[in-house]
Amino acid sequence: QHAIIIHYRCGGTSLLTKVTDSTGPSNKYGTWVPPTYAIEKLGFKYSEYRASMTGALYREFLKVIKDCLISLRGMGYTNVNIKGLYWMQGENDRREPDEYAVAFPYFASDIRRDVAKILQGMTGGDDRGAAEMPIVVGTISQTQNLEYPRAESVNLECIAMQKRLPNVVTNCRVVDNSQYAISRYDANTGKVNTD
Repeated sequence: QHAIIIHYRCGGTSLLTKVTDSTGPSNKYGTWVPPTYAIEKLGFKYSEYRASMTGALYREFLKVIKDCLISLRGMGYTNVNIKGLYWMQGENDRREPDEYAVAFPYFASDIRRDVAKILQGMTGGDDRGAAEMPIVVGTISQTQNLEYPRAESVNLECIAMQKRLPNVVTNCRVVDNSQYAISRYDANTGKVNTD
């Protein structure tokens, strides 16, 4: 047996939709907005959702998963099981923890459903556990973006929300990365020393 990690990342992204979705430099690749959240919560029409940067990362991730699974099949791996998803994201959304807490359960449900569909299409109906796959959430750092004195308390509110996600998403766990400092604010100089 082999363990295979499908790694997909873009820095400075958002799970939420923002006014600057298609123009802001921090979201130049689009957002992670999942379809059900876009349609049911935000009231987007599906065609509008598909045409915009909203959810572009979500859709690209599904494409990457499918392409990797096809490639693996071509290399002889015909019995691939999805064992889980590690989700490390949230720095750009840290000022909106309440909305993140609303959006994340949609993301978890949609990603499980859509990855299951990919596997069902490749196996003739067996989702290989994707519909129930564990999701592990890595918390943001307590010292994320200390560009202003109150930033740490904003980060702590986001971290607290992330730690509550297993209460609303089944088969979800949290890895507490918050203890690892990635920047330090120097009150004497007003400078942020980053990693």
